[in-house]
Amino acid sequence: MHSFGYRANALLTFAITILALMCAMASLSDNFNSPSPNSQVQVLNINWFQKKPDGDDEVILRICWVTGACFRGKLCIDCRFYFYVCF
Repeated sequence: MHSFGYRANALLTFAITILALMCAMASLSDNFNSPSPNSQVQVLNINWFQKKPDGDDEVILRICWVTGACFRGKLCIDCRFYFYVCF
């Protein structure tokens, strides 16, 4: 039967070998990649200073981001800014 030291050495050697293979595969696949990212950002709508019932002001800004790389889709974000009345 092998001692703990032999088993730990074999496990460590195996893990380092697998890690080296994964690094080599990633490096090889990176050489064949030709990135061509493109994206488009649009400000679709700005709702200027709307009065809220409690007297505060609110501005809503809608931003849409259209991608054309790996993920094809449209991501829209509504940014809300509040201006509080403090007395």
